[in-house]
Amino acid sequence: MCARDSFEFDGAWCASYEKVSSSCPPECALVKEIREIAFKKVYQVTENADLAGYVSDDMGLIAQACDSKVEIDFIDNLWKTYVRRAFPT
Repeated sequence: MCARDSFEFDGAWCASYEKVSSSCPPECALVKEIREIAFKKVYQVTENADLAGYVSDDMGLIAQACDSKVEIDFIDNLWKTYVRRAFPT
């Protein structure tokens, strides 16, 4: 099982997603573009569609929260993990 599928991580990710999606407008074109670029870049390097999907989803969540100025500790920690060049689990 992937560590991202753990109850703790998945629950926090889903709760953050629900909060952002319920309190923010739908993804704007920029957020969609960020997601697409993230997916393509990760897939190009890893040839792993699941990993590319995780990164794309994370980048979309981070970008949408940032664009809408929504502060959620879990999302802040996701971003900090990527900045450290690590994969959030």
